[in-house]
Amino acid sequence: MYIAAALSLGSCTNGIDLDEVFYDSLLNDNNSKIWVVNSFVVDGVDVASPILVDKNIIVFHANKAVNMLPMRGIGSSNPKRGRYILDSKNRELVIDFGDSQWDLDISYITEDSIYFSTKKKVENKFGFQIIPFPEL
Repeated sequence: MYIAAALSLGSCTNGIDLDEVFYDSLLNDNNSKIWVVNSFVVDGVDVASPILVDKNIIVFHANKAVNMLPMRGIGSSNPKRGRYILDSKNRELVIDFGDSQWDLDISYITEDSIYFSTKKKVENKFGFQIIPFPEL
């Protein structure tokens, strides 16, 4: 039974070239996309507020710009600005804010969230989950 299932699944892609998946449009919707930093884990502890309006937002733009700011600061404070490089093939994201650079792995992607974590060789390890900004 298991052998037959394995053979039939294996033959589904036999001789067929699969297209590479690009995550750019997922991050920025080919324009700009606002995400909520739902959790921010440092040393195994989630330091993000459980209250939505106290969370940070991150905006990925199609031109590779990125902005991050507290949700309460929308319209009243300047965002932390930077640039990002997304490597879909290796599932890596680099965010450069000028004074700091985050070298991240895309740990997982679900229907409604993306989780990033710092590379294994980094001294100050952290990870964070983003979810789409809720529609009002």
